[in-house]
Amino acid sequence: MEDVVQALENWTSFRWGMDCLIWVVHYTDEVVEPWVEAEAARANFNETQKKEYRRAFISELRMNEAESFLVSIYSFGAVPLALRPFGNQISLVKSNGERLKPTSYERVFDEPISGMVQGLVFFPKQSDKDFSLALKGTGVFSERTFSFPNQVTDHYNTSIAASAPSQEDLIVIDMPPAPPRPSPPRKDNRRNEATPLPVVIEEKPRTETIPEIRSVPEIEIIPVSADFNVAEQMANDRKNSQERDNLYISREKTLQNFINSWIANDAPAMYAMLSDESRKLYSPESFEREVRRLTDFRRGLLSGYRIDWLGEERAKVTTTKKLLVMRTLINKTLGVVRMGREWRIVW
Repeated sequence: MEDVVQALENWTSFRWGMDCLIWVVHYTDEVVEPWVEAEAARANFNETQKKEYRRAFISELRMNEAESFLVSIYSFGAVPLALRPFGNQISLVKSNGERLKPTSYERVFDEPISGMVQGLVFFPKQSDKDFSLALKGTGVFSERTFSFPNQVTDHYNTSIAASAPSQEDLIVIDMPPAPPRPSPPRKDNRRNEATPLPVVIEEKPRTETIPEIRSVPEIEIIPVSADFNVAEQMANDRKNSQERDNLYISREKTLQNFINSWIANDAPAMYAMLSDESRKLYSPESFEREVRRLTDFRRGLLSGYRIDWLGEERAKVTTTKKLLVMRTLINKTLGVVRMGREWRIVW
């Protein structure tokens, strides 16, 4: 992580605007290996999983085909910051002065910005890394320039420490608060990283309705036999009710066991819980390859997840995908079907 932090500090640039702060991180090859190694150690990846994670990381950031930047904007003014169309406001400036527009960017930058907004911006791949980013529309200055070093020196930390101001020269700036936003749900920081979050089941609000009054049909009275046992009937009713409750619990328990096996990277155990239809679609070998392909999802499960039931036989599992200083939500919808007296997973 020391190598990751040093690489990030060398490829991060920030500027102030009118009631806003903008900082840009340039993702380079320099951050790939230390980041992959750090995540592999944290998630206990084997060599195959590490290769899959590296491939997915490079692919997600398009590092083989584009110059990738993470742009973060913190707007704390009374009026939202407007940068639409963002593609006309930001540009990559080459050493010869040529300007390039982004090939793609997160559309969130086209919306009025209040509080914190973060997203990826991509430019054409450059052989010469001597370039900077320019952004208009932030106020104060007509344009703000974000520059990055061409290479990292071994004495980076030493030079920073040598040029650091004394305590008497330090100036502390209190950042104005952002506009009030809804408070996020409180998290228990004491939870172990590998411990899954509690299952959350969203319930629709109940509404009281007045039932429609209808005529009562005639009831046929059937004589009760002499050997009818009321106590026995009540016991059977309780047993049937318990069995129905057990089925509901076992549905959730089956899904929980499946996720636990996924976290443990136990593909055979996951395959054993699949439905017959899913086993027809996947052999044990092909299913294991499919699980390996979703290494990022398993990595997110290790940090926590949420389950939302979409009816009786479908559940959406949501977790986060971390890309250095950025997190995105990812999800996988699984089917849960009853086969005989047990529940199985539909992949």
